[in-house]
Amino acid sequence: MVKINWQDPPESASTGKSKLNWDDFAAALRENPGKWACTDFVHSSKAAAAQMAATIRNGQQERFKPAGSFDAQSDDETRMVWVVYVE
Repeated sequence: MVKINWQDPPESASTGKSKLNWDDFAAALRENPGKWACTDFVHSSKAAAAQMAATIRNGQQERFKPAGSFDAQSDDETRMVWVVYVE
């Protein structure tokens, strides 16, 4: 089971290899539409976090399709990504 922290992204949020089960994460978000969440996974760099947020927003991975069904923001300080299923 994936650990999920349900919380809004910090005000400073801007638009490595993960061992996180992103399929479980996406499924949990779909079960909780409109609730922002992040995991305890910290990306290797600000750029990696920003790229993951863009990948999610654009539906570039099957689990986050169709494009626009999820919103995502990365935080430069924490290098974490916050995601919400918007239906």
